[in-house]
Amino acid sequence: NEGVDGFSWMTLSDIMFVRQNTFDYSSATDVSLISAYNNSVRASSVSNLQSEDVILIGRVTKDSDTGSSSVETLGVAKIQSVDVANGKLWFNLKVIKSEF
Repeated sequence: NEGVDGFSWMTLSDIMFVRQNTFDYSSATDVSLISAYNNSVRASSVSNLQSEDVILIGRVTKDSDTGSSSVETLGVAKIQSVDVANGKLWFNLKVIKSEF
């Protein structure tokens, strides 16, 4: 999505995002990703994406039988370049699936 302030990512599913620019994208592992995701405030959207932003991607699922919740991380994205004028956003994505 492209808005007044730039690009936004949003979801209408159970996927949630975390902007975590202190996260070490280049050294990301399943352990570091799940730890950062668990200790952050998750949202269904991130707005005004900028170059060098790091976005953690995951979801929390709830077992309908037991009521227990589990966190599943799906990956981490690093925004490389934003060109709002031309409607272009470049990013790298590391798919790191883990469950806790």
